[in-house]
Amino acid sequence: MTDAEIIDLICEHYAYRGFPGPSIAYLRSLLSAHLAAGSFSVVGSLTLRSPVTFSSLERCFPIPPQLPRTDENYAETEAIFAFAFGYRLKSRVAPDEEARLPGENNRALARISRRLKLLLSVPLFAQFEISDALDDMTEVHADYSTPAEDIGTKKVINHFLEDIDRKEQAKPKKVIVVAHQHHVARCVLILRSDFRIIGIPSVEEYNQYDPREAQPRVRSPEEFIVSDFVSMAAHGPW
Repeated sequence: MTDAEIIDLICEHYAYRGFPGPSIAYLRSLLSAHLAAGSFSVVGSLTLRSPVTFSSLERCFPIPPQLPRTDENYAETEAIFAFAFGYRLKSRVAPDEEARLPGENNRALARISRRLKLLLSVPLFAQFEISDALDDMTEVHADYSTPAEDIGTKKVINHFLEDIDRKEQAKPKKVIVVAHQHHVARCVLILRSDFRIIGIPSVEEYNQYDPREAQPRVRSPEEFIVSDFVSMAAHGPW
């Protein structure tokens, strides 16, 4: 494939994932700026861990499988894995007080997690921002919450599986994935490629962005698509 065709492939990947057209056009413009050189290390304000060529990206952006979003897909699922999407910061913080708040994105994902937990009665494993949001609600709490630290998607899954192993339970073969609509496909791909776990996206979706989030990457689809591109490219072939 030519470099231009690989850029087309990358943009098609993000179209399948539901990213809006302006954000895909923004990513295309950033990548197209490197066409003449054929390689690059910086995309927008983000730097790749090592320089990459377009040819090396051909297998990094597969078209994700499209499942019909129905409750029937939840059959035989053994757990709910909930992945956070940013956080807010308190405007005033006392010494030694936790500064992070779940934020609107994670409160929305917590509501989806809560409804699934009540519907299915399977263990809920949540990144700590979602777990904190659940603690503000009634009836439902996470069965396991990650430590309060900034970690990537793969490390979150490692934490979930380590807790399952500590409890001497079998590793799940099929889980429901609660995540932002533009993040969920990467979660499913990592579960499949790195852990041999089938991830089923939740029927209910959340696709909004909160401009008051502390992390720039979750304030807009333009910011997130660049961050996601760097993560997908860094992972390597799927």
